[in-house]
Amino acid sequence: MSLHMLLPPDAATALRQTWTDKPELLRLPDHSPIPHLLGRPVLDDLIDTACIPTDRINIIKDAVGLDPRHYTDRGRLTPTRVHQARNNTGCTLHIRHLEQFHPPAAALCQALQAETNCTSYVSAFITPAGSQGLQWHWDQALGVIVQLEGTKQWQLWRPTVEAPMLDYLSPMDPKVWNRRWIQQWKQAGPDAEYTLTPGDVLILPRGWIHNPHSLHSPTESVHLTFVLRDRTPHWIAERLIDAAISDPRFRKSLPPASLDDTNMADAIDDTRKLLADYLAGLKPAELAASLRTATIAERDPDA
Repeated sequence: MSLHMLLPPDAATALRQTWTDKPELLRLPDHSPIPHLLGRPVLDDLIDTACIPTDRINIIKDAVGLDPRHYTDRGRLTPTRVHQARNNTGCTLHIRHLEQFHPPAAALCQALQAETNCTSYVSAFITPAGSQGLQWHWDQALGVIVQLEGTKQWQLWRPTVEAPMLDYLSPMDPKVWNRRWIQQWKQAGPDAEYTLTPGDVLILPRGWIHNPHSLHSPTESVHLTFVLRDRTPHWIAERLIDAAISDPRFRKSLPPASLDDTNMADAIDDTRKLLADYLAGLKPAELAASLRTATIAERDPDA
């Protein structure tokens, strides 16, 4: 089972049964194939053969991304420039969505999705000793972080936003992000702090702010982040609404005048009543099969 490649048996079972909302430090199971399948030699081969699509690699230092023109040539990765940035300037290599171009990663993520019913992807981070790539931020999905080489320190703060989602209060949205938060987090100090060593696994629930770095690591840090995008009641609600298209009442044209300023509230109220009537007559068992198929077939919206 795929989760058992990442987590001890009890933790894998618990994750399927009760989704966690607190960080937890675990150990990679003995004889896990992940270091062999996705370790640094594999990542180096992907770089050296220029097999990584240019839109799937970011080179970052102190939260600032390098202009892709510094490490690409005519739309292709330039391995020597990538290694120069990595070795000479202390930049972090962030290789995104390995499952899109590396078959073993694809097979593993597909198995994780089949087992957890959550869309899944995996990214790799290579950070030189004494440096930092990404800084304070939160993610809109649960992460399972696997440390493969070196050490990385993770400073964690409880969520500022309760249960953020991909389309709800992203820290990447300048309208949302408040730089003053960083000063507040610094002054308060982290709510939890972990130093990951090879074989450590950190479960990081969505919304937890983290400031990961290798500033005190004597060697290069390599870690993987497996993302499991939690399903929510909103996800089911969206699919119930989508299924309403089979009801002819939802396919009728609205007169243009009904969408004027003076009539829009009435149009919303009429649709709300129609939706309530539709949902009251809906048979959950009849939709269950299609939603179960969606849990396996859907791809991550961030891909």
